[in-house]
Amino acid sequence: MAVAKKPSHNYDVPGYEKLADVMHRAYEQSAIGKGKERHANDKPFHSQPIAVGIQHFGIGAALFQAFKKMEESQRLPTEAAVKELLGAMVYISAAINELEREE
Repeated sequence: MAVAKKPSHNYDVPGYEKLADVMHRAYEQSAIGKGKERHANDKPFHSQPIAVGIQHFGIGAALFQAFKKMEESQRLPTEAAVKELLGAMVYISAAINELEREE
């Protein structure tokens, strides 16, 4: 199992404030928002259904879920669309975690 590279967590790079804000909102949605409320069951991210599903069915499962959320976002009002897109980011993050776990 590969060890993921430890991020620098330097989110104060000038000119990247908006990117940092969106990334942080995706994290919060998963860690303290809808993801935690509906899916965590007091388990860490890598043991939740999002990760277990990827381990059983491959990263295509997560990429398809992200696709569905991105596609649906196009038919929703702005606030709901943003929530769907943040959720897509979480699915993509889970896919990245699986790819790095396999190395």
